[in-house]
Amino acid sequence: RAYTKSLELQLEEGNRSLREQNEERKRQLHQAAEQRKQALILQVEQQLRAQEMVLDEQTNQALMSLKKAALDQQAALDQQAAALTLEYQQRKMQEEYIATQAEMHKQYLENQARLQTEERSLQQQEVAGRCGA
Repeated sequence: RAYTKSLELQLEEGNRSLREQNEERKRQLHQAAEQRKQALILQVEQQLRAQEMVLDEQTNQALMSLKKAALDQQAALDQQAAALTLEYQQRKMQEEYIATQAEMHKQYLENQARLQTEERSLQQQEVAGRCGA
């Protein structure tokens, strides 16, 4: 009976030892899986940050291109406005010159007509003076 008791104790001890080893191996597997999971999370986060940086750079490039296009368009509009302003001023000056020339010509014609009228009047007075004398 002591021999049977000893075998039962050895069996129990073996079972307990195997269960402990099994639990230890499971704990090690869980620990290794957790470490791998953390490493993968870190890797994915690093990839995410790298992709975000690329996207930010692309967005910044697009914003710079958009700003340059707006500035170029504004410069073109400013240049067009300056050209139109100059053209307007030139036409205005030309119209003023033409108006001044027309006014001067009108005054010339009026003066010419007045002088002719005065000359005729003087001639008539002269003729009347000769006839009356």
